[in-house]
Amino acid sequence: MVVLIMVTIRTMRVPVKMPLLAKVIEIVSGISTLMTTIVTIMVMVTVNKKLF
Repeated sequence: MVVLIMVTIRTMRVPVKMPLLAKVIEIVSGISTLMTTIVTIMVMVTVNKKLF
């Protein structure tokens, strides 16, 4: 996960000449954001079930 972010930052530093690469980076960052959101929701649901 951390490696993915580092690679994305490193790739973004390089001037993006290929629109395809930019699109791939956009999709990857979008997916990682989505996964983080899903994990957070799952954790919150689990905590709520334990509390109540």
